[in-house]
Amino acid sequence: MMSDSWGSYEVRKDVLLRHSFLCTYPGCQELAGDIHHVDLRKGGGTNELTNLLGLCNKHHKWVHKDETALELDSVTHEWVPRLMLVKYWLIRQLKETRVRVSGIEREELYTELKKSTETPEHFWQQKHPIYNRNHWTAYEVFLKATWNYLCDCSNERSATGALVLYRKLWLYRRRHGQLRAANTVAKELGGLLKELPERNIAWIVGKVKYEMAYMKFMEDPLDTQVIGIFEDSARLERKVGNQSGALVSHATALMVRLLQENSPLFDDFLRTQDFLSRYSDPLAIHWCKYNLNYLMAI
Repeated sequence: MMSDSWGSYEVRKDVLLRHSFLCTYPGCQELAGDIHHVDLRKGGGTNELTNLLGLCNKHHKWVHKDETALELDSVTHEWVPRLMLVKYWLIRQLKETRVRVSGIEREELYTELKKSTETPEHFWQQKHPIYNRNHWTAYEVFLKATWNYLCDCSNERSATGALVLYRKLWLYRRRHGQLRAANTVAKELGGLLKELPERNIAWIVGKVKYEMAYMKFMEDPLDTQVIGIFEDSARLERKVGNQSGALVSHATALMVRLLQENSPLFDDFLRTQDFLSRYSDPLAIHWCKYNLNYLMAI
């Protein structure tokens, strides 16, 4: 939320967009929720953009815990006080990062973020290459930034907010070693879906069911409840007219049955593959290319 200690919302926006909303601390992937005055306010530091830096709460506290502690600068290889090290970070940001150099580029990024959150449909269809979901690191930054923006606007408990959480779930479920993060998002998303009118979220519920079933399967491949959850996802997808999504959910249920029971389901797989091959939907294409071919091989 906005604070008088560092100026207006527009100032905060420009500062955070410099680093794609990430904490400036090298290697930190947390969202920058705090604004740090490089020249401290108690020493006369101003709210000018050239004196402000985005940090996560953890690293903001780290700076002020011992401001004179010596730290190694990875660029100059010199030992300098923490406050001086942070000043070096700001100087390099302003010099090297493109979105910090051009006000037009900063505004373009912010405009894209606002445009994508106007409605759930806008967010679902956004195609900006910087936030392409095939580039996972950049897309994660975009999702964190979008969620933070919705929270600042008090609009996170909405269908758009549910969609942002679904995309985070989608991302973490596919990332190696991120199942715990996916489960955390899944719990938050499940709570939000219970708050929203069914008519506003009917088109996303089947997709969420699919992701949750897949995570349950990854945690315990022999869990017999998984098949029913996938079939429930298929039913929900059919209910909203998403036939390719329904087929993918049904095909995954068949996959789980095959792996759990050694069932002779190859005829069912062939029929499903034939149906899926008629769709240009990216998920259907991916399923045909990888999952079915793999299962036919075993």
